[in-house]
Amino acid sequence: GINAEYGSSVCGGLKRIPLKTNNMDKHIATSNYRNIFLLLVVLFSVFSNVQSILEKGSLRANYPFDVDCPALPPHKANSVHELKPNDIKVVMAIGDSVTAGFGVLGWDVFPFEEQRGKSFSMGGDSGALSIPNLLRVFSPNLNGFSKGERLYGFSHVQWVDRLNAAESGADVTDLFPSELEYLIDQFNPKPNPPFPPEKNNEREDIISESEDKQRSRSRSRSKSSLHQKGDDDEDDDVIDADLLEAVSERRQKWELYKDQVWDGKDDVVSRDVMERETSKKMSKRRTSKRKNRAAGQRHHQRPSKVKPVNLSYQTGGLSHLKDEWKLLNVFIGANDLCDMCFNESFVPPQEYHDRLKYSLELVRTNVTKTFVNLVLLFNISGIYHLSSQSKYCHSFHRLFYFECDCLFVAGEKGDKIRQTMDNFAVYYNQQLYKIADEYKKLNYSDFAVVVQPFAEFVNVSSYDLSFFSDFDCFHPSLSTHQHFAVGLWNNMLTPWDLKKHNMSVTDTPICPGPDTFLYTN
Repeated sequence: GINAEYGSSVCGGLKRIPLKTNNMDKHIATSNYRNIFLLLVVLFSVFSNVQSILEKGSLRANYPFDVDCPALPPHKANSVHELKPNDIKVVMAIGDSVTAGFGVLGWDVFPFEEQRGKSFSMGGDSGALSIPNLLRVFSPNLNGFSKGERLYGFSHVQWVDRLNAAESGADVTDLFPSELEYLIDQFNPKPNPPFPPEKNNEREDIISESEDKQRSRSRSRSKSSLHQKGDDDEDDDVIDADLLEAVSERRQKWELYKDQVWDGKDDVVSRDVMERETSKKMSKRRTSKRKNRAAGQRHHQRPSKVKPVNLSYQTGGLSHLKDEWKLLNVFIGANDLCDMCFNESFVPPQEYHDRLKYSLELVRTNVTKTFVNLVLLFNISGIYHLSSQSKYCHSFHRLFYFECDCLFVAGEKGDKIRQTMDNFAVYYNQQLYKIADEYKKLNYSDFAVVVQPFAEFVNVSSYDLSFFSDFDCFHPSLSTHQHFAVGLWNNMLTPWDLKKHNMSVTDTPICPGPDTFLYTN
């Protein structure tokens, strides 16, 4: 098994940490594969008669947004520990495809759209049951929520995404610089901080191109072998050993990197070091991202139905809201679990902690006045077991397993991997609890981080097939997003001892009273 330290260090002389390229680079580089994938999905859907194969469940009966709560008296919070729903003026998010709203409407629309306006944590479409729309009942001038939809896989589209910085396919290593750069830029007319990049810095070239290509080839071979006759493989018993080796290697590499950006005081990022690192990363990425963004949108992006009616969402366009109270929703880690059976991309729990905390420190020092929701992960192995009940889902995952490679490995090897994924979901959640506890001890007056556990013990296999999208049988459906929104909202307005660690389809949104707070305890 893996001990509390997640494996001891066995590697020496490591000088580089394998950071992934940002999502834009990855998607542009693999556009041909994506086009082939789109063609295969269309052909597959035609010949499989989707609607007759995928059973409909009770969760599909979506309940409308109908919240009849009395208005709250005017309130002005002097501390993050005194916040009420009507104090929040800005809502933001970082995360992955769930927060981006991928697959929410399934085959009811073009399936590769991100329905960002219906996302449980950031949706602002009319009638959407979401955290922003619940907040708008009490804070009608709320800013930041997403509106409408767009195609997945491209850089941020400001008039749709607004302050939803989540990117489909993102894991914790993608939060900075890709997502945080976008989010921070909205509040700063110029890149913050003003420190110029240092010359001849060894961190400029973290990993060489040859190493990156070698790792990509290794991972491609690993993917192919994982999904070939899993029942009869002779190396089933080495999976745990491989994971231990991966944990040890990645942890030592991260420790070498972390020493250069953390000051060690209270385990919090040094502002000066962090600001210099931020400036360097932003300036290095901005030029290439602009070129890739233009190329990607010119050749692939379908025009959005949403018009750019709010021109304030330009770089620095929200600087006037910097002194207002903000809510940041964080839901990240599912893609880390999906990649955990590959040594070269596996993120051990301590690195998950450090990277996420580093991202939160960027928010604290650059955005300020923020209440952070850390949404716990649930065991995604339940998706495999639930989807096995549908012929369509089973066939889809056999053809397109790479949506979550490790989850859909067949046979005894797959069972072993899924159990390990569930174990690491617990380990990641432990790190989220740890981060929240660390910030609780620091007791900032303008920044709080709170674990919201409504999804912690969600057993996906106990629901019917309407839990997930009828397109890919993996991402949450519209009704599930609605239940997530209710679970998160009720967690926010409930003291810790009374918070639910599971969601129920019968739950309804709590109406806050004059004495209700966004609880930080």
